[in-house]
Amino acid sequence: MRKIEPERIKRAARIYASNQEASRALGIAPGSFSRLCRLYNIETPYARKRRRREEFYRQREGDLLDIDLDPQEIETLEEVLDLN
Repeated sequence: MRKIEPERIKRAARIYASNQEASRALGIAPGSFSRLCRLYNIETPYARKRRRREEFYRQREGDLLDIDLDPQEIETLEEVLDLN
């Protein structure tokens, strides 16, 4: 098996949108690509998507908690949502 430099793996992980595309570009199996990324501590495209999705939802959740409502609006929301 030929050795693939960590820089090539890092570049493929950064450029391509999926592990499958990155592994295909390097000419290796997707499992080998994932294993090499773990070995060299490189974030895979899949992990990058998952991290960004979690950050988005965490940010969105924080934005929703920052909403200031007056007591009348809270009462109206409770009625609409049937929280009484």
